[in-house]
Amino acid sequence: YRAVGNVTTRLRVTDDDNGTSTAQRVISVGNSPPTAAIVAPTTSFTWHVGEVINFSGTGTDPSDGTLAATAFHWDAVMHHCPGGPEGCHEHGVQSFDDVRNGTFTAPDHEYYSYLEFRLTVTDSGGLGDTKSVSLQPEPVTNSFSSTPSGLSFSVAGLAGTTPFTRQAIV
Repeated sequence: YRAVGNVTTRLRVTDDDNGTSTAQRVISVGNSPPTAAIVAPTTSFTWHVGEVINFSGTGTDPSDGTLAATAFHWDAVMHHCPGGPEGCHEHGVQSFDDVRNGTFTAPDHEYYSYLEFRLTVTDSGGLGDTKSVSLQPEPVTNSFSSTPSGLSFSVAGLAGTTPFTRQAIV
């Protein structure tokens, strides 16, 4: 394509039995994608329940230069891993549009869980770039005992026989 801009391309295929299928895709001619960068928080940051987390990022584009706040989209995602780090699923917690920076209050969630901040920037031609940072929680080990020992006890829905310990997020 010679002209700069978005072009919708289509591909149609036909099999030997005259069955057809069509797919389409928008191609951004003459446009290079932007670059997103997360300035804060960094991966070394650890969080506890109720902590206010500052986030900020940048977005630049070869054609548009420094991107306006309207080009920014943030997602705060909780990764809940009840079986350990290998068995995680996601909970979308909060999204932020049209801001380069902001604050987020860390929610209470059962251990083991971690937070992820995702920044997506989109240029004027519709191309985007996404970066993310994962944040580990500050863990604490709680110990439970009784006199006499061996009693059944439940903490936050998790049962145990004393004495026992449970990890939680501070």
